[in-house]
Amino acid sequence: MDKLGIIGGMGPLATNIFYNKIISKTLAEKDQDHIWTVISSHSTMPDRTSVIVNNDEKSVILDAVKEDLKIMEAAGVSTIAIPCNTFHYFYDDVASLTNIEIINMVFETLKVYKENFGDTACVLSTKGTKEARVYEKYADKLGIKLTELPEETVDRLNKIVYNIKSTNNVIQPEFWEITRNIKEEFNPDGFIIACTELSLISHEDGVNKKDFLDAMDVLVVESILRCGYPLK
Repeated sequence: MDKLGIIGGMGPLATNIFYNKIISKTLAEKDQDHIWTVISSHSTMPDRTSVIVNNDEKSVILDAVKEDLKIMEAAGVSTIAIPCNTFHYFYDDVASLTNIEIINMVFETLKVYKENFGDTACVLSTKGTKEARVYEKYADKLGIKLTELPEETVDRLNKIVYNIKSTNNVIQPEFWEITRNIKEEFNPDGFIIACTELSLISHEDGVNKKDFLDAMDVLVVESILRCGYPLK
């Protein structure tokens, strides 16, 4: 069985939930049945959205993540998961810095979406992920059309993300109001929850969970399988 590396801290609460999901989703009867996991909670990583929106040099992020990669290489992990959608704007550059396999959460999520939802999707994300067209890059290759959300809606979603980061308050009724409005106006085949903070929002009565695919959940499954462990 292989070791899993997690480069997290973006944010810390999301990383905590991500690891809990891996534990819950792994078929195990004792400690030794779980994945040997190395977690670098790099909470001081520069803000990804700010770097993208302000058009800063990518080196700000790449120089920071090099420390995480050193940790993973020294620990001998075989697979790295990065539970941050916006960070995947830098995916190709980061992957070129190491020989360790890094799971592409965005591409894997879109593949699952294509197989199970349809050809039109609404991506719910940070402003950075939207402006960097992180999901568009792979959606085009898979023939998935993404809903072009109004700037006001993108800003509202971004505000919710940073509210969760600053308060850890996962009760966000405005999020569900936004998704209802999007469904009525654009009627996509489904929604992709493309920010790990949005993944934390408490479910609201009346919301059909089958309309949503969470990128974090896809990354959890891929992390377990690629390390050679069985799913629960």
